[in-house]
Amino acid sequence: MNSHLNLRARPLSQKEIAEETGYSLPTVSRALNTLVTLGTGKKTGTPGSCLRRYQVDMRPQDLMVSGLAKWLADASSVHRRLSALLEEVESLRAEEA
Repeated sequence: MNSHLNLRARPLSQKEIAEETGYSLPTVSRALNTLVTLGTGKKTGTPGSCLRRYQVDMRPQDLMVSGLAKWLADASSVHRRLSALLEEVESLRAEEA
């Protein structure tokens, strides 16, 4: 889907993307939300209108690198939280002994 958006000169709506790619609207919506969250997609709209359009200006390789960087940052955050929990559990065990 990302390469499809790169080829277009204008932003597309979710419905247009679904019709042109054959993906369902929920699938398109999830993918676009991920692209926007990763910072690789832009969501635009007209004030007063519910219609949103999306555009992605990245090569698939750039998208993969961006996604991996976000995954690594998330993994690092989870590791810190788990380390803190492990320290707390070890402290509680020491108090019980």
